[in-house]
Amino acid sequence: MPQIQQYHFHSSNLCFLSGQLLSRRLAHTQKARSERFSSTASMNKGPVSVFRRRRALAKALAMVASIITLSARAAQLPFSALPSQTRADPTLFHSGHEPASKLRHALLRISASAHLVHDLARIAEQDAGLDVWNSFRSPCESAHSQDASGALQGCIDLRLVTHGEEAPCEMAASMLQLRDSTKSGEERSIRCRILSRDLGELFSAQIPALKAAASQTQSVEYPEEWLEEYHVVEDIDAHLDHLAEKYPSHVHLRQLGQTWEGRRIRSVTIHSGGIGNGVGESEGRPVPQSTFGNSLRWNRKEYEQAGISAGRKRKVGQQRPLEPHAVVKPRVVVVAGAHAREWIAPAVSLQLMHSLLETLSNAPESALGSELTPRRRRHRSLLETFDLVFVPLLNPDGYAHTWSGIGAVNERDSSSLITMLDARLWRKNRQRTRGSVIGCQGIDIGRGFPAHFASSYNPCSESYSGSEPLAANETIALASLLRPATESDEGKVVAFVDLHSYGQQLTYPPAWSCDAPNRDEEDLEELSIGAASAARRVHGRTWWSGRTCDTLYASTGQAVDFAYDSGIKWSFNLELRDEGEHGFLLPATQILPSAQEAEAALGYILHFVAAKLRGKAPGRGGKH
Repeated sequence: MPQIQQYHFHSSNLCFLSGQLLSRRLAHTQKARSERFSSTASMNKGPVSVFRRRRALAKALAMVASIITLSARAAQLPFSALPSQTRADPTLFHSGHEPASKLRHALLRISASAHLVHDLARIAEQDAGLDVWNSFRSPCESAHSQDASGALQGCIDLRLVTHGEEAPCEMAASMLQLRDSTKSGEERSIRCRILSRDLGELFSAQIPALKAAASQTQSVEYPEEWLEEYHVVEDIDAHLDHLAEKYPSHVHLRQLGQTWEGRRIRSVTIHSGGIGNGVGESEGRPVPQSTFGNSLRWNRKEYEQAGISAGRKRKVGQQRPLEPHAVVKPRVVVVAGAHAREWIAPAVSLQLMHSLLETLSNAPESALGSELTPRRRRHRSLLETFDLVFVPLLNPDGYAHTWSGIGAVNERDSSSLITMLDARLWRKNRQRTRGSVIGCQGIDIGRGFPAHFASSYNPCSESYSGSEPLAANETIALASLLRPATESDEGKVVAFVDLHSYGQQLTYPPAWSCDAPNRDEEDLEELSIGAASAARRVHGRTWWSGRTCDTLYASTGQAVDFAYDSGIKWSFNLELRDEGEHGFLLPATQILPSAQEAEAALGYILHFVAAKLRGKAPGRGGKH
C-alpha cells in the first residue's frame, strides 16, 4: 500500500474512535434519560421542557459525532470505500497522481476457515467499508473445499478499487487488518484469488446491448425475446400493465406503497380464474412525500395500526378489500429486486410470471420448457391450489439509479465508465439518511425488517440498515403483504421466496444467528435439499442448500426471518446465478437458463408445500 494511505489509516484512528465513543455515549445517555422521563413525566410536568432541551442538544451532538466519525472513516479508507457521490472526481481521494484511466474495480475471493468468514465479512463491511458482494460460510469452491489442516473453507467476495499497479490482494489484506505479526494458525490459511482484475472491461462489453434496451420502443405484444433482456423501470411497469390487459381473468395488480422518489411498489397476483381487474389497479394508500421524518413516522404508524407487527392481529374494520376472484386460496409471495444491482432477480420474476400465465392460455409453449402437456398440467395444478403474488421490483428507485446514464456513457472513456459502474453497482434504495449531509444516502432494504434488527452506524456502508426497523417505505410495503392473515377476506400467506443473486443457493431461516433454534428445521431442510436438486437437474450446475446463517453468513433484519417470525413457515432465500464468474454483472444471456432453474426450484417448493397442506408425504412433483 502506498505510504500516503498508510499514513491516513493511522492518523484518522483517534478521530474515528472519538466520534464512535461520542455517538455511543450520547445514545446511552439519551436512552437513560428517556427511561427516567417516562417514569416521572406523569407525576411532574416540570422535567418536560428540560428533557426536550437536553434531547435536542443530544441530537445535535449526535449529528456532530456522526460527521466526525464519517469524516474520519472517509480519511482512513481508500478510494474504493467512498460513496459514489463523494468520489465524482476519481483522482481526488486516491494516492499518488494516477489518472482515472488507471483506476480499476477488482473483484476478489478470500477463502478462510468457515467459522472465520463471518468475522471477515463484518470487518469488511463495518470496519473497512468495503463492498461485500457475497459471503459463503459453506464451501465456496467445491463440496469438500478444505485447507491443509482439513478445516472446511468458506469464502468472501469483495470489490475494491485499485490504483495503477497496486496488488488487489495486498490491499485487501491491509484493509482487513491481516498483519503477519498477529496471524494465528487459522489466519495463515487465508487465501486470496482474483476473480476479475477489471470489472470495467466486463461491464463495457455489455453497454451496447443495454443502450439498445434503454432506448427501444416496445411493441404491444412483448415477444419472448423481450423477456431475455434487461429493462428499465418504465418498461417493466408497462409490461405489468400489458399482463393485466392480456389476462384480465387471471392477473390482479395492486400498489403496495410508494418509494421515496415517488415510484409505485407493485404486486401482481396470478390466480387460476375469476374476474380480474384489467388495467384498473387497486391502489394502496399513498406514501406522503412531505418531510423526511414525517414521512417515515406516518408509515410506521400505519404499519402498527394495520396490526402487522409480529404476532399482532388487525382490528375489526381494517381488513383489506377482497381480491377480485371468488375462491380464497393460500397465497405464495415471490419477491425480487430488493437489492438494486441484482438485475437478474426482476428479470427472472418476469419470466416466471410469463411461464405461469402461458399455461392458462392456448398459446404455444414458451421457451422455458419443451414438454407441453405435463408441464402445463403441473402449473395449472399449482394455480388451482395457490394464488401466486409476485413483487417483481421491490426497490424501483435503486434499480432506476443503476440504469442512470447508460444512454450517455462512453465505454471507451475510462473516467465515464468508472462513474457509470459506480451507479450500476448501487445496492440500496435512494432514501435520504443522516449520511446525506456528506453524500451518503440509501438504506439496505434486505436488512431493514423488525426480525432481530440491528441498527447501523455507517450510512455510507452498502449494508446500512437504518437507525430503526421499517425505516424504508419498501420494507413497510413488503411487511404489509406478509402480515398474518387472520380474517377470511384473503388467503393466508403460506410460503415466501425472496429472489436474490448470486451463489445458486436455496437457504432458510434463521439468518440472524446459527445459535437460534428452528422448530421446523427438519421440514425446511428436506424441502431445500429437494428444491436445490430440482434446480441442479435443469442444467447440471451446482446448487447449495442449508440455513441462511450457515450457507451465507449471519445478518440481521432479513425478510426471510421476518416472514418466518410472522408465521410463514416455508420461507426461503433463492440466490440465482452465478457462482462469481460475473457476479452482479450477469449478462442477459443468462436470464433464460437462470429462470429455468428458478422455475424448477419454485415448482418443487410449491408441490412440497401443497402436499404438506393436504397432509400427504411430498412426492417428486417438482421435477422439471
